[in-house]
Amino acid sequence: MSAPIDRPNNYGQAGHTYRSFKDWERDELIKNLSEALAVCDKRIQDAMIEHFSYADEDYGRRVKEGIEKKMKELEKMDKENLVPGRDAGHTKFGQGSLGENEATKDAIKKSHEADPY
Repeated sequence: MSAPIDRPNNYGQAGHTYRSFKDWERDELIKNLSEALAVCDKRIQDAMIEHFSYADEDYGRRVKEGIEKKMKELEKMDKENLVPGRDAGHTKFGQGSLGENEATKDAIKKSHEADPY
């Protein structure tokens, strides 16, 4: 029979796993999570930081700092028009790069009409 326990530890395993990683593994994890979360809505970022902090205080703090650092990098690059940011794909050539536009045109030429289901 399945029943909830009186004192669940929903974050214990995640915290233990984080602490068992080598330094370089934690660094990679923080970098990957920070980069992925930097483009997310602030509410999602805050919720995830809260979960990571429950697992391990250092884990949550480092992800928060990583997100802030990555967002600053993205803002700087966006101001210099080096990264599309939230308007992904917009360049002086229009939507997407010149190569992407050519590939799209080529795919359209090679495509065939299909019967609907």
